[in-house]
Amino acid sequence: MAVAATLSIVSACAPMPGDVAVRHFGSTQFHEGARFHLFTFDPREPRTLDQRIRLAKAEIARDPDCRWANAPRAVIEEATRKQGAQYADTLLAAPVICEA
Repeated sequence: MAVAATLSIVSACAPMPGDVAVRHFGSTQFHEGARFHLFTFDPREPRTLDQRIRLAKAEIARDPDCRWANAPRAVIEEATRKQGAQYADTLLAAPVICEA
């Protein structure tokens, strides 16, 4: 019985499948009036550019003060590439418009 109780407590603390921690912060660069934000992802799990864009868009959708700027993919690819090869699969640079 104690094992079952321990397992239920531990599983309650575990992240839900598909629940990914995404952090972002504004940079000093802009694209057509939108400030680039740098999105960081868990470095233990490399992600494709498409995966990072999807996760970043979902993160921005949760913030009522910000919205995705819909910059061309080439702009996002180039800005992300400029952050350095060592961050290639764990970082995304994308323009975001925030009111606050």
